Amino acid sequence: MAGKRNPSTFLIRQKSFLKLSILTYIEKKRYYAYELIEKFKEDYSEFGYKPVSTEIYKALNELVEQGILRRQKRKQSETDQYKEVVVYSFQDWEAAQSYKKQLKEVLINSEKMIKRALKINFK
Repeated sequence: MAGKRNPSTFLIRQKSFLKLSILTYIEKKRYYAYELIEKFKEDYSEFGYKPVSTEIYKALNELVEQGILRRQKRKQSETDQYKEVVVYSFQDWEAAQSYKKQLKEVLINSEKMIKRALKINFK
């Protein structure tokens, strides 16, 4: 049966999770990639989740390609005019909010599935 393949509804894919978190982080501050990597470590390492930097870069690149984020070069510090970093900011705020809304529904469904699995398997 040919047709459009539905995305997996079994929990949330890592890349989607990374994109969601990146958008939330960037709502609060303009980050460059290394800072985002450190932010993930800070927020999720206690759960044993430490995404590799290449996955974070892939998620950032996809968000740029989708037109949701933009890259901007800036000096890393005022004292060193030759060191530049790439910071990320919103290019399409509405698209970012729409993406977050979709992922919220997936997270809520995932939470329900996990609760049910715990209830069924660990009475």
